[in-house]
Amino acid sequence: MKKVLLSISMLFIVCLVNAQQNKQDATSKIKALEVSWNAAILEKDHGVKIKNEILADDYFQANPSGKMTNKAETIKMESETKDIALSVAQGPISVHFYGNNVAIAIGTHTVKGKNAAGKDFTRKYDYADTYMERNGKWQSIGSCVVATELK
Repeated sequence: MKKVLLSISMLFIVCLVNAQQNKQDATSKIKALEVSWNAAILEKDHGVKIKNEILADDYFQANPSGKMTNKAETIKMESETKDIALSVAQGPISVHFYGNNVAIAIGTHTVKGKNAAGKDFTRKYDYADTYMERNGKWQSIGSCVVATELK
C-alpha cells in the first residue's frame, strides 16, 4: 500500500511540474507573439503577414478609435494607414491564464513616427490581447487597445 501511495504521489508531482513547464512555455510563446505583432508596424505593409498568422479567423478588436473590427477589417485598416512608424519601444507584458488554453496578455508599447501630414508623433498603446490555443497553436481571438497621443 505504501508503494502505491508513493507511486501516486510521484505521479502527481510529475504532473504538477509538467503543467508548470507548459505554462512557462506558453507564456514565453505568447510574449514572443506580442513583440512580433507590435514590431510588425515597422514593416512596409504594416505587418500583414505576421498579423494573418497571429490573429485567429474569428478575431475581433475594440480599436483605439472605438470601433469593433474583425480580423479582415483590422488588417485592412492598419495596412492602409498613412502614418509611418519609425520605432517601437516594447513595455512590460504580463500573461494571465484562464484554464490551459486561454490567456490574456496585458502590455504597453510606444510608437514614434510621422503622421500623414508629416508631423512627428509619439503614441503609447495599452492593450489586453486574449489568446487561445487551438490544435497546438496560440492565436489572438480578441483585443482591446487604447492609444494615448504623447506628442
